[in-house]
Amino acid sequence: MLGAICLVLLLGYAYGCGQPAVPPQLSSRVVGGEDAVAHSWPWQISLQYSRYGSWSHTCGGTLIAPQWVLTAAHCISSTLTYRVVLGKQDLSEDEPGSVAVGVEKIIVHEKWNSFLIINDIALIKLAEEVQESDTIRASCLPEAGKILPNDYPCYVTGWGRTRTNGPLPDILQQGLLPVVDYETCSQWDWWGSYVLENMVCAGGDGVVSGCNGDSGGPLNCQREDGTWEVEGIVSFGSGLGCNIAKKPTVFTRVSAFIDWINEISLQYSRYGSWSHTCGGTLIAPQWVLTAAHCISSTLTYRVVLGKQDLSEDEPGSVAVGVEKIIVHEKWNSFLIINDIALIKLAEEVQESDTIRASCLPEAGKILPNDYPCYVTGWGRTRTNGPLPDILQQGLLPVVDYETCSQWDWWGSYVLENMVCAGGDGVVSGCNGDSGGPLNCQREDGTWEVEGIVSFGSGLGCNIAKKPTVFTRVSAFIDWINEDVSIIKYLTIWENKRKFKRIQQNFVKFITFTSLSTLTYRVVLGKQDLLTDDGTGIVAVGVEKTIVHEKWNSFLVLNDIALVKLAEEVQESDTIRVACLPEAGKILPNDYPCYVTGWGRIRTNGPLADVLQQALLPVVDHETCSKWDWWGSMVRTTMVCAGGDGVVSGCSGDSGGPLNCQREDGIWEVEGIVSFGSGLKCNMIKKPTVFTRVSAYIDWINEMPWRRSHGMQSM
Repeated sequence: MLGAICLVLLLGYAYGCGQPAVPPQLSSRVVGGEDAVAHSWPWQISLQYSRYGSWSHTCGGTLIAPQWVLTAAHCISSTLTYRVVLGKQDLSEDEPGSVAVGVEKIIVHEKWNSFLIINDIALIKLAEEVQESDTIRASCLPEAGKILPNDYPCYVTGWGRTRTNGPLPDILQQGLLPVVDYETCSQWDWWGSYVLENMVCAGGDGVVSGCNGDSGGPLNCQREDGTWEVEGIVSFGSGLGCNIAKKPTVFTRVSAFIDWINEISLQYSRYGSWSHTCGGTLIAPQWVLTAAHCISSTLTYRVVLGKQDLSEDEPGSVAVGVEKIIVHEKWNSFLIINDIALIKLAEEVQESDTIRASCLPEAGKILPNDYPCYVTGWGRTRTNGPLPDILQQGLLPVVDYETCSQWDWWGSYVLENMVCAGGDGVVSGCNGDSGGPLNCQREDGTWEVEGIVSFGSGLGCNIAKKPTVFTRVSAFIDWINEDVSIIKYLTIWENKRKFKRIQQNFVKFITFTSLSTLTYRVVLGKQDLLTDDGTGIVAVGVEKTIVHEKWNSFLVLNDIALVKLAEEVQESDTIRVACLPEAGKILPNDYPCYVTGWGRIRTNGPLADVLQQALLPVVDHETCSKWDWWGSMVRTTMVCAGGDGVVSGCSGDSGGPLNCQREDGIWEVEGIVSFGSGLKCNMIKKPTVFTRVSAYIDWINEMPWRRSHGMQSM
């Protein structure tokens, strides 16, 4: 009852929630629809990001309290600076009654998963409280667990596109979207297993839907008493278009997250700023092992050691700040691979009866099937249950790779550098255990951390044949030793091997990990990364990185970024510029191109020291998008090349060029290495997929630095 009372206090506007001063006109649609009545949805906000000194709309959101806005997790990027604009009708005009407010803090749900698109919810704490007015009011929140019946009339609002690939409107749009119940929406020819019970579907008639730009905005549903609630947060729709039949817009169901909203609001509004998010393992006096997916650049962390009860001040417990976080350079949130990170504490901790380090296993160690291990943590004790205060433990016998990778278990989602445990449908890890250890006892009685909690089933925490999946620590011993032993003594510039891996995966790094933990440079004119002969080689600092504002790590869309160097480089025999293709250029099937880079020369092989090249003939979109090739994963803004099962790009080639020669002998960069198969680097019918540069010529040209130099694509 306390949570409900506190929530009412937080939403303490004079007029109450969900009551617009101007009633909405209940008709129309977003895609192909009409303008909303001005200020009839006064809780609708525009989330905007700063770019070259101006602000651009990126997502919607909902004001739920004087200092709190609800939006989607997928709207948040660590590379951008945001503000929230309230009281708007026309984004192109300066309107009376509108307010732009800075952001104090962004809290993305700790279980947001961009691969499964689950827990797609975030809270934004504004830099100051906003005053209620005729143009700015808060929406009501639904009761916890509320489920709307099929065909219940609701409205989506936002400044999203009015048609597939259409322009972004300036005027706020609204659209009637009747609710589609879970039983219907989860049918195989609708959304199937992509839709979970903590989501809500609406629309799907093939005429009316949300669209790009509506993300994060509300699904507004009216109560019987006439007040409005935000029942959903725009999460995802069909990649084929904005109004596909049987592909309704999918929203995060707000009623499934009321406890989380209350918990976060109270923590950050009243009780201080620290809350448990993940587990971890002390492996050295100043080093903690955890999961990469636990790390967000929008948060400030501390590590608490020696705890049993999180709600109590206990003797022997210590809270320590964080000096550095190192996320694995190959962490991939789409495939959930290399889910490991190291935290360097601000100071060494002293060993005691309550604080001791775990042992690490031998490199390459594989545990036998049914080996008894224990998962520990403060995760939920049941699906959607509360987070416990007392440290929990659970016996999870190891499931060998042969079993866990069977099609009716985890199939190809599980790789050999992971370890599975559990899967009996009774005991498992759960939300809140992420990053924590799989503890396994040696024959001599000492304990090792054999795994790091990585992922489980999105359907629940104890699903039969869906064991908890851990990052296998023994597969990363060399990586751990390198960081723990070397970072203390060498800078990143002195450690060539380390820098090489970072440099080769520049685009992946800036999208998957925290920019604040890394400093970049660009090296040009290189052939052998281990040779410093100084001839024709230049190392240049980075002034600015610009990630495409629509980069989407779930769909791997718009996987392109620009790096502005700290100074211009001079042309020479070893350094020259590639040409850009004409806008919209499409290469024919089997056109000969070359991928270049210092990537691995075979699956799990070593990184090359000498620049490699490989002939990759283009695979046309019609072929590459077939169901047994890449299917709907490949869009028309991408280009495929290779797929013969012999030659391909590989880990470490990311961000590099697909070089294709014109008839006049000049070379163009037609593609940027984006992704390939997670199983291995040269799979048949799984060509390397590149971002198609010709689809982004306008975006590249609009950059101020290109205009200032009078550059045009050729």
